[in-house]
Amino acid sequence: MLRIRAARSIAEYYKARDPDTMVSETLIRRLMDSGELPVFKNGSKKLTSIEAVDSYLNAHVGGKNNV
Repeated sequence: MLRIRAARSIAEYYKARDPDTMVSETLIRRLMDSGELPVFKNGSKKLTSIEAVDSYLNAHVGGKNNV
């Protein structure tokens, strides 16, 4: 089951697991606005899943070429 959240909640999720994380609400919003993360709308709120953010980060920063 996907964990669908607003950008702020996802940023808080990462911050709780790693207090020094650079994954911020602003970063997540930019990725959502650029179309790099899937977006689900609930009224005026834009939502995405924690799994989508994990996949994005693993593909773009998790590789050994991204040092």
